[in-house]
Amino acid sequence: MTQPSPVFELRVVLTADDYEAAVRFWRDAVGLPLIRDFPGPGGGGSLLAAGQATIEIVAREQARAIDRIEIGRENTAGLPRLAMEVADAGAVAEDLEEAGAKRLGGPVTTPWGHVNVRLQTPEGLQLTLFTAPPVADQAD
Repeated sequence: MTQPSPVFELRVVLTADDYEAAVRFWRDAVGLPLIRDFPGPGGGGSLLAAGQATIEIVAREQARAIDRIEIGRENTAGLPRLAMEVADAGAVAEDLEEAGAKRLGGPVTTPWGHVNVRLQTPEGLQLTLFTAPPVADQAD
C-alpha cells in the first residue's frame, strides 16, 4: 500500500521570455485548463491544471537509454524533461508542432510498450508525450 504523500501539490514552474506565447502553447495547444491568472511585474503568471503529478527519478544511464530510444542521442538540453501521458502521442505531437513545438524524435515504441514522441517546447523544455498500451482485462 502506498503511503500518503506529505506534499499536497507539485508545481513545475516554467520561466518564459515570451509569456503570452508560452501560455497559448500550454493552455490552448496542450489544452491545460486555466486555474487562475495572477498579476505581477513584467506580465504576472498563470496557473494551469495538469492532472496528477508524479516525480520520476531515473539513473543517469537509464536517462541516456531513454534518450537513445526516443531521439537517437543523449539529451543535451540541460533542463528537466516533462513527460505527459496522452491518448494518442503521435496526433498530439502533430498538434503541438503546429503550435510551435519542435519534434526531436518519434513516435517510437519503447521496450516497455509505450508509444513516445519527444518534442521541444517554444521555451526550450523537452517534453515526452507517451501513450501506454491498453491494460488487458484481468478476468479470473
